Amino acid sequence: MWEAVYIIEGLLQQCSDAEPDTIHADTQGQSYPVHGLAHLFGFNLLTRIRNWKDLTFYRHAADARYEHIDSLLGTRATTRSTGR
Repeated sequence: MWEAVYIIEGLLQQCSDAEPDTIHADTQGQSYPVHGLAHLFGFNLLTRIRNWKDLTFYRHAADARYEHIDSLLGTRATTRSTGR
């Protein structure tokens, strides 16, 4: 999370006329709180995911299909507990 803190701080303190809307970060910039802050401040934070080949990606629904990334996803859908 170290890199992301500096990215957000730099964006908030910059005084130029440039208004960036998309920021790229390395794996160190990847965390839910940082992505939430980026959204609240109005910019997209695009982080690189290190070792993504070791991750399992799921569809939000079993019948969901995506033209460009379909081959990356398994056939299972995620299941979320509603706490009820």
